[in-house]
Amino acid sequence: MEHGATGAFVGFAGLLRQEDRPEGEHETEVGWRLDRSFWGQGLATEGARASQRHGFEALELERIISITVPENAASRRVMEKAGLTFRGETSWRGYGVVWYAADRE
Repeated sequence: MEHGATGAFVGFAGLLRQEDRPEGEHETEVGWRLDRSFWGQGLATEGARASQRHGFEALELERIISITVPENAASRRVMEKAGLTFRGETSWRGYGVVWYAADRE
């Protein structure tokens, strides 16, 4: 991702297959990682929404998930703002995680 006004590198947002996910058959996760100087500007939400649109429209995915540790309140807010809803808690890769999902309409 680039900052529109300055062209500065912001970070990334996109889709990633998580083939070792323990909860169900839907493996495509939307994720993001931004430079701390760009936090709180809505860029992660914008990137997550754009990634989901691509996943649902171009890739015709039925569900997109997102995973984080329970204490990551900022990522959980991004998930909710991007239209994902809380679906549960599980253990994944040795960590207790929460997962959110959005289904194609």
